[in-house]
Amino acid sequence: MCSLFITLQSVEMIAQMIVLAILHIFIYIPTSWLAGNCQELKCTDFEVFDMGITVVLMENTFESFALNRSLLLDEEFMMIIFKPIMNKVDAFAGYLKYIFKQEESFTVGSSTSKDKWLPFDELHVELFYQPQITYIRHLDNVFFLDVFCGAPPL
Repeated sequence: MCSLFITLQSVEMIAQMIVLAILHIFIYIPTSWLAGNCQELKCTDFEVFDMGITVVLMENTFESFALNRSLLLDEEFMMIIFKPIMNKVDAFAGYLKYIFKQEESFTVGSSTSKDKWLPFDELHVELFYQPQITYIRHLDNVFFLDVFCGAPPL
C-alpha cells in the first residue's frame, strides 16, 4: 500500500491526472452534450451528420498538441476548441457559458445559498494556475503528452 501511495504522489501521476481532467472537461463534456442534443438542435441547422465537425476539431486540436505540447496547459486555447460550433449553435454556446461561468453547486452537506460555489471555476484554478502546474509545464520530458499526442519524445 505504501508503494501505491508513493506512485500516486509522483509528478508523473499528478501530471497524468491533470491531463485527463483537462481532456474530460474541455473535450468529453462538450462533445457529449452535442451528441446528446443533436435531435433538439435540428432547428439550429446542426444535426447528427454535423458531429463530424467535432471530430475534425478534435483532430486539429490533437495535432496542435503534437506540435506544441504547452497548448494543453493553455486555458485560452482549450476554451476555443469548439468555437466554430459555438458560433453556429447558440444553445451550445449558452451551455458552455453556463457550465463554465454560471453553474453553481452547494458544498457537501449544505443547502443554503451562501454556501454555493462555482465548481468549474475552481477546477480551472486547480488545473491551470497552481504551482504544481507551473512545475509540470517546465518538465523537459513530459512522457504522458507524448503518449496522448503520439509525438516522439524530445
